Amino acid sequence: MYEPTALFWYKSIFTAELLIAEWLFTFRLKKRKYYPLRFAGLCVVCEGVSFALPILGYNAFFSSVLFLSIFAVTVLCLKFCYNESWLNIFFCAIAAYTVQHVSFEVYNFLVVVTRINEGMPVEVYGDRMQEMTNMISGLLYFDSYAIVYWLTFLIFGRMIRKDEDLRVVSKSLLMLSAIIVLVAIVFNALVTYYSYDFSDPFYISIVSVLTIICCLLALCIQFGLLSRRQLKQELDAVNLMWEQEKKQYAVVKDNIDYINVKCHDLKHQIRGIGRSSSLDEQSISEIENVISIYDSVVKTGCEALDVIITEKTMSFSRNGIKLTCIADGEKLNFMSETDIYSLFGNAIDNAAEALMKVQDKEKRVIGLIVRTSGTFLSVHIYNYCPEPLKFADGLPVTTKADKRAHGYGVKSIRMITEKYGGEMSMSQKDDIFNLDLLFPLDK
Repeated sequence: MYEPTALFWYKSIFTAELLIAEWLFTFRLKKRKYYPLRFAGLCVVCEGVSFALPILGYNAFFSSVLFLSIFAVTVLCLKFCYNESWLNIFFCAIAAYTVQHVSFEVYNFLVVVTRINEGMPVEVYGDRMQEMTNMISGLLYFDSYAIVYWLTFLIFGRMIRKDEDLRVVSKSLLMLSAIIVLVAIVFNALVTYYSYDFSDPFYISIVSVLTIICCLLALCIQFGLLSRRQLKQELDAVNLMWEQEKKQYAVVKDNIDYINVKCHDLKHQIRGIGRSSSLDEQSISEIENVISIYDSVVKTGCEALDVIITEKTMSFSRNGIKLTCIADGEKLNFMSETDIYSLFGNAIDNAAEALMKVQDKEKRVIGLIVRTSGTFLSVHIYNYCPEPLKFADGLPVTTKADKRAHGYGVKSIRMITEKYGGEMSMSQKDDIFNLDLLFPLDK
């Protein structure tokens, strides 16, 4: 009569461990219709396949092929559950397998150093019936997998954002991921079978530690490439915004100069027409006041700052937003005109966007102060903001539904500030939102 061996039972256990790890790395991907039923079917199919796979031998080569086959089945089933590219599926599955392997090695290391199994590793590949696991071994198993899964999800899994395309297009990344899988399977099998014949707790412990370190480094490389891709996307978006703002600055500057000249001439013409007609002084003053809205009188000593303040004052007037300015603009001459336009434009636009939610028009005020303090230039921009804000990495978290399409303006401000060796801080106190920039001045 056939007696199930340790390897026979471990096939199903390994499949369950792998599926849990894969779910941790994939549940934020774009799901297909009837996802819960699909994933439940995935679990049944994968466990069924692992149970049905025959054991043709007890050696490192066959064990490697066996577990690789189970892994391949889970990848195919994940594609059935998620509306993602094969590369995205494979990326997450590789990460899951690596985490499962780290968990196993942590458990194996603890079993050896605590001498629960008389210094021998966990016998999951053996050709004999696995002995009944005691309570301590069971607690070590549960704690090892639970802690490793939880920590790796917090560190790596959270980098996979909900419904966001990973855009894993690097062939080198795909090759690296494939090597990780093959090395993890083959190396683990070789070491395990060798340790059954030559019991050396010290040797087994060292190998487990080295395997854990290698797997964690592989995860760092894998998700480091993903993180770098996300940062590159943000940088490309900010650079594109800068290019657009350069063109916008040139157009706005020319338009404001043209409008100011025409408005100045028009006021004199109206005054002349009024004197030769029946218009009274009050009517003439009202007409001049209307035209004066478009006649820039802001003179900070920095032409680019004058342009942005004039533009925003004109556009804000119909929404009842007031922009007050006390600025020593001459001290901004160390910055390029387009950087000044981009920095102050984004900061003022963010403040105005927040004020649009304020019903009391008396509180729709944006304050701008630019002044020197010793060898530093400080920029302080503030506005009323009764809504409590959350901050992450020193930046306010957007309250908009599509968080990926917003926040580039604030990042642009920080990048420009750091470009000139400055520091940026944002805070909220007493319903006032404050943006402070500090630049060193060369004396």
